[in-house]
Amino acid sequence: MQPETFNPGAANAALQAGFHFTPADLRANQQGRITERQERRMREQHQDTIRLTREFFSFIMIIGYLGSGAAALTEGLSLLEMWGWVSFGFLCFSGFAWAIIFFDRRQLERTLRDGDLAQIRGSLRLVMRQNKTPSYYFSVGAHEFSIDHAAYTRLKRGNLDGQQALVYYTRRWRWVLSAAIEG
Repeated sequence: MQPETFNPGAANAALQAGFHFTPADLRANQQGRITERQERRMREQHQDTIRLTREFFSFIMIIGYLGSGAAALTEGLSLLEMWGWVSFGFLCFSGFAWAIIFFDRRQLERTLRDGDLAQIRGSLRLVMRQNKTPSYYFSVGAHEFSIDHAAYTRLKRGNLDGQQALVYYTRRWRWVLSAAIEG
C-alpha cells in the first residue's frame, strides 16, 4: 500500500469547511479585518449561547417549582411561601447569569469594533481527548482551540496533522476565523 500524498488544495478546502470561511474571509483576515460574514457568524454563536442559557434556566426553574411544590405538599409547608423563596433564589441566580452574558456580549462587540485579530504560524495537529465525553481540539504550535465534533471530522479528512499553516483567530474569544496551509 502506498503512503498517502499530501494535497495542499484538499487541506485548504478542509480548513475552509471545518471553520466555515471563504477565500474572501481569508484575504480580509490577512489584511487585519473581520468580514461582515464572520461578524454575523460570531453573533449567531453568541445568540446560540444565550438561547441555551435561557432554555437551561427555564428547565431548572420548572424542576425547582415542581420539586419544591411536591416537598411543600408532602411536608405540610405553605406552598406560596416555598415558591416565594424559590423565586427569590432563581431571581438572584438568573441575575448573576445575565450579568455574565451581558459582559460576554460587551466583549464580543469590543472584539468586532476593534477588529482584534491575532495570527499564529505553526504545525497543525488534531487532538481528541476522551474523558467522560470526547473533547476535540485544533492545535497550532503551542496554541490549542476547542472545536466541535463536526469540525474535527471535516478537518481530519484534510490530512492536516504535521502541516505548517498560518491561522487567524480572535484574541479575546479564541475563535478560529481562517487558516491557510503554507508552502
